[in-house]
Amino acid sequence: MLGEQVLLLPVGLAGATGQGQEWDLAGRDASVITVSNGGPWGDWAWPEVCPEDSYASGIGFKVEPPQGVIEDGHST
Repeated sequence: MLGEQVLLLPVGLAGATGQGQEWDLAGRDASVITVSNGGPWGDWAWPEVCPEDSYASGIGFKVEPPQGVIEDGHST
């Protein structure tokens, strides 16, 4: 897929749902973080990383429906 990028994050075990909610997970706090650039379609901006000694437990994607065949003028 030319011109497309996907950021994959490792998935661990955590127990948090909803923005800003926290659970005590085996003596450690788990919270949900969001990124400020998660709005409308656009170019990639800067990477967002988890704070030290924490990890991502999930990821969300915005998916666009198929747009049909792209005619680029080149024969294949």
